[in-house]
Amino acid sequence: MRFYSFMTLTLAAGIAVAADGPKSVTYLNGNIEGFSQNADATLELRDTKVMVLRAKGADAEIPFGAVSKTERTEVPVVTQKDPLYKVWSLHKRLLIPTPLQKVMLTYTENGAPKTVTMEMEKSLSDRMLGSIERAAERNAANAGAWWGDGVWKTKRNKDQWGGLGTVAQRE
Repeated sequence: MRFYSFMTLTLAAGIAVAADGPKSVTYLNGNIEGFSQNADATLELRDTKVMVLRAKGADAEIPFGAVSKTERTEVPVVTQKDPLYKVWSLHKRLLIPTPLQKVMLTYTENGAPKTVTMEMEKSLSDRMLGSIERAAERNAANAGAWWGDGVWKTKRNKDQWGGLGTVAQRE
């Protein structure tokens, strides 16, 4: 019985540690007001609709649905090999550096185009870009475009396969 309660407690602690909290990123450049170049910032994926970028004295909420273009590139990891006699730098040889990626986002805010370039961990960029893709799919589905329209003949795509659709019925 003690083993199961210990395992449950360990699992709950692991989930709490892995929960979505603010992750540290580096704001490289962009045209958001209040952010300085190469500023340390935090990125929080608040929910499925908005990400929040915070730096000293500035906040920016970026809706996933407003992002129109994304680019992601690998950042080369530069490691200096110290001589073996420098025992105090042994941890640099043993630890694997965290892979970083540079992510550039283009979005619109109040009709004005904005760009953001950030440097972050690969896992965070994967989650962020996945959220952006899901938001783009939701926006496309709300606008009427759906991937299934090219596969199935339904009432919503009758105009495409020769049936009397809603557009043809209105005329």
